[in-house]
Amino acid sequence: MEDKNKAIENLCTAEGLEVMHLGNLAEKFTCLCCVQAFNERGHVADFQKNISPFVDGFVLLDDGSTDGTSEVFDSTNMIVHLRRKTNSDFDDLSNRNVLFKIGEILNVHWLLFLDMDERLDAFYIKPFHRLLQTSKADLIRVRYVHAWNHPDQYRADYPYSNNGVQNRLKLIRKKSKMQIQCEKKLHFELIPYPNGLEDSSEVLVIHLGSLDPKIRKRRYDNYKKLDPKGAFQSSYDHLLDSDVPTKNIIDLRINEIGEKTGRGIKSILSRLQNLFR
Repeated sequence: MEDKNKAIENLCTAEGLEVMHLGNLAEKFTCLCCVQAFNERGHVADFQKNISPFVDGFVLLDDGSTDGTSEVFDSTNMIVHLRRKTNSDFDDLSNRNVLFKIGEILNVHWLLFLDMDERLDAFYIKPFHRLLQTSKADLIRVRYVHAWNHPDQYRADYPYSNNGVQNRLKLIRKKSKMQIQCEKKLHFELIPYPNGLEDSSEVLVIHLGSLDPKIRKRRYDNYKKLDPKGAFQSSYDHLLDSDVPTKNIIDLRINEIGEKTGRGIKSILSRLQNLFR
C-alpha cells in the first residue's frame, strides 16, 4: 500500500495535483468509476447515487473547480480523489490519461469512464455486473442517448447516431500500460492500448448535458471556444436545434433474452392478450 500511495504522490507532483482523499489502495476492486469534474456541484449527489450500485468506488479528478465540487463529494466509496491546484484551459485528453495512470496503480479489473452529466439506466444493474464477470473483451461499448427537453426522452435524430442511439466506449479492462495516443484533445475514442478485443453491450448511458436549451447553448458556446475552427468536430450547430423528434428512453430497455420491455406491465399485458387471440 505504501508503494501505491507513493505512486499517487509522484503522479500528483508530475501533474500539478493535490490529494483530497485516498481510500484503501491495497483493496482489490472489480470496477471503479473514473470521472473528471469542473464546477459540477449540482450533479454530484445524483451522480454518486446513480452510479454507486454499479461500481466498487470512484476515482475523481477535479479539474480545479471553484464552486465546491470537491467538498460535496461523499468520500464513503471514494478511492482516489485528486484536484488540480489551478485550472487553465480544459484538456480532456490529458485528464483522461491521468485517470488511466491512476488505474494502472490500483488493483482493479475494470474502469468505467463517465462524465458528471451522464447516468446509467438502473434497469441494467444486474446485467452490468454479469457483464463484468463474464466478458472476454478488453473494451466494451454501451448504448448512449442524449436526453432532450425531458429526462425521460432522447433526441431521435442526434448527429453521429443510429436513430438517436450511439455506441460509445465506456468500459476498459485494466492493463499495465494505458494511455490514449492521439492528436485530438476533444471527441476522441477512449482507446488506451492497441489491439484490444472489443464488444458491445445493451447497457444504456443517458447524457443529461443536452437536457434543456440553456444547457445546450452553454455547451455550444464552450465548444466554439475550445474548437473555433472545427478541428475536432465539423459542427456543433445541432446543439442550437429546437424542433427535433424525440422518443421515450424506456422503450430502449431490453430484457435478458433480447426482447424490448416496452413500458413494463403494459407490454406484459399485451403479450398475454396475443397468446389468447
